[in-house]
Amino acid sequence: MRLPLAILLTGLLAHASAAEPATGAATSAWREVAGVRVPVLKMPLYVMEFHLWYDTPVGAEGRPGWFHGGAHELADTETMGPDWMRHRNGVGWPLPGSYASGDPGIIRWQLQCLKATGVDGVFIQLFSDWNKPERFHRIPEFETVLRLAEEVGVQVAIHDEVQFRNPGAKDPATMARRAGEALKKYGASPAYLRIDGKPAYAFQWWGQLKGRDFPGMSHEQLQQVFQDADRLAGTPSFWMPFKHASDKKLLAMPEFGGGVVMSNCNNQFREVGAASDRFASIPGWTAEPPGAVMTPAEVATVRQARQEFPGKKLGLWAYTGFDNTTQKGSTSRLAWLPRREGRTLAEAFAAFQDYGCDFVMLTSWNDWEENTAIEPGFLYDGYAGDPYLYCRIVAAAKGRDFVVPPLPPKESVDPLLWQRLYGIDRTPPRVSRQRYLPMGPAVIAEVVDSGSAVAGASLRTHGDLWGGVGPDGTVGGDGLTLVGKAGPSTGAFLLEPGKSLAFSIDRVRLAAGSEWWVAVEAEDSAKGALRIQYPARFVRADHRPSDEGKIAMESAIHLSGTGAWRADTRLLRAVDAGKDQPLTLRWDAKEGSVRVARVHLFRTQGGAAGTPSLEISGAKAESQVKSFRIPTPGLQTSPVPGTIYLELTDAAGNRSHPIPVSGGRFGDILGNRP
Repeated sequence: MRLPLAILLTGLLAHASAAEPATGAATSAWREVAGVRVPVLKMPLYVMEFHLWYDTPVGAEGRPGWFHGGAHELADTETMGPDWMRHRNGVGWPLPGSYASGDPGIIRWQLQCLKATGVDGVFIQLFSDWNKPERFHRIPEFETVLRLAEEVGVQVAIHDEVQFRNPGAKDPATMARRAGEALKKYGASPAYLRIDGKPAYAFQWWGQLKGRDFPGMSHEQLQQVFQDADRLAGTPSFWMPFKHASDKKLLAMPEFGGGVVMSNCNNQFREVGAASDRFASIPGWTAEPPGAVMTPAEVATVRQARQEFPGKKLGLWAYTGFDNTTQKGSTSRLAWLPRREGRTLAEAFAAFQDYGCDFVMLTSWNDWEENTAIEPGFLYDGYAGDPYLYCRIVAAAKGRDFVVPPLPPKESVDPLLWQRLYGIDRTPPRVSRQRYLPMGPAVIAEVVDSGSAVAGASLRTHGDLWGGVGPDGTVGGDGLTLVGKAGPSTGAFLLEPGKSLAFSIDRVRLAAGSEWWVAVEAEDSAKGALRIQYPARFVRADHRPSDEGKIAMESAIHLSGTGAWRADTRLLRAVDAGKDQPLTLRWDAKEGSVRVARVHLFRTQGGAAGTPSLEISGAKAESQVKSFRIPTPGLQTSPVPGTIYLELTDAAGNRSHPIPVSGGRFGDILGNRP
């Protein structure tokens, strides 16, 4: 029997090796973690980018997005690889799965992990509000972090991510007010990080100061921001704008306390080709280790700045690695820096100590979008072993062993990970293979489950509520009624770019369910997103000006223009049956139309019973792999393919979402293609 991770991890604590002879003048001791030699640093080590932008897509109040509160919708119906890993855009995956940044159980665990590494301070990344840039977004989450940081014993500060916000956030008066009010309210907290006795305040400012090629803020205006914010806060602050060490005008400001001036990434990034060909070829790939961490000229610039401005604290920025190549649709530079199982970070530590600097700043605690995280997790860079590897490396750099803290309470963790972490099975069965028998007609399905015995499979032809176009072109449904006019075309509704398809919902029947899934049968005929809006008890957390006035929750089905018919399912969160609002599909694309045949709502808890199946595998009752034969109506292939939905159960009572099986999937009339 596979033991839960909580038991296995008790035997994985890394032990420091004896101190080794120094290889450089500034290096006095080394430790070893998983075969990686790590120098014990002689300067403070801080962590940047403790992100608060995550929402969980699970639970009664979950949201259908994770990164940035919904900017990248997750398909709750899909897992990628193991059955505990929900579909995601990043490379790695955090130990608790997709979590809510405001969950106290998650925050406490994160801070306990940081405490165990011994880092000297953590900068919490805050964004200005899109609509009111004089304020920060997600302040309740930050206040929870600050409160628990005092309890756990971790020093935290604000990193104002103004670099990537709209111009209004960079207005001098607005920036001064945002910073000053935050420092006045939080800077006196025992948990707020102080450097040289002053509350620290960091922000990136690459290219933002006015110069020959950039009409940004002048040095004088930025200095005025510092002075105005200090007056509002009632105390001088330790200002940490991140800027190149050659900017002597900035370094000379009395208010400038210090900042990050260089990193280990710029000379090591391997760039990927245009987004359209990134899977076909990766220009610049080499199996050789990365080159020099910093060029001699860059090192000389930093050393000269430290000599010229001895009262300023100049730090270097250490990347664990980097990988944004999985971000679909990205038009920005795609690049990656191999983690090399921790060697990239350890070598940066050693080089930085040799170069000489006043502190080291780790690029992020939990940026899973660009894969720079040190937060415990899985699959960092193909690494699937010890989830605490990078915490151990950071602790070694601080001259200590990392002691694994207790796991978060399971109520804060994605249920799909309960089996892996706590030994409690909450992962439903999955279909590993399926075959359509048109002469039956029937479906043969092989069902697998990693935790409990497979119990059964059933089939449904329609949701508890549905609406759409029949094969003969007539519009029909049950519980979903077409709103307005939408001309059917060859067995489906035709949606042009920017157009919507709306169905009123039988509110009495909707109120009878506690969990609902939507299924959409559509042709993948163009590139774009089918955006699904439905009545919900809340609005999106990270709303932008374009989201103002939205009265419904939103999910999406992303199409890529393959030309094939497909059926996709999404879990509807916190449906509000009291709102008289339609279920709406909007085709969000610049060009190309899309056809939608049917839309279903499935009540997965207490919904209609499906057609039972016949087990044909002859497997033992406790088997985790079984095969079933399920009678089905014929799945026509024209004018649009027919679709049925499988629902699977296991011995632990876990039930799958409705799994679509489409006649269009099988191609020829015999349906025997793999």
